[in-house]
Amino acid sequence: MIKRLTSDDLASIMEIETSCLQNPYTQEQFAYELSDNPCAFIYGYYVEDKLVGLIDYWITFDCVQLCKIAVLKDYRKQGIGHKLMEFMYEQAKKEGCEHVLLEVRKSNEVAQAFYEKQDFLVINERKNYYDNPREDALVMGKILVGV
Repeated sequence: MIKRLTSDDLASIMEIETSCLQNPYTQEQFAYELSDNPCAFIYGYYVEDKLVGLIDYWITFDCVQLCKIAVLKDYRKQGIGHKLMEFMYEQAKKEGCEHVLLEVRKSNEVAQAFYEKQDFLVINERKNYYDNPREDALVMGKILVGV
């Protein structure tokens, strides 16, 4: 089941964030995303009553910016990430979005392969985009119009 997350889900969000991502948001950053950022949409994937995956994206004008997607290790390779992405595409189309953009670490070949399966293409590179460690990002994009 996919549902919109709220500040009540913050502890579960932080469990996913700290166990899955190299440079996790702080609790304060997620609190802002959940309650004060009008562009942010954060949804979670539940198995029974457990939050096992999340997707965080922003909608600005005709663009969706994928901020992050994460699934707990024990629940990977079950199509959860794909379902979260499909959900985002559906919501974005309803909002009139034409394309999706994201950044991914140049060394993160697993994530790149996941996005390529979702029909994303590398469209640019951002030098020294990431910290801890310092690394370039690949900018990937996908067209939603006509899909």
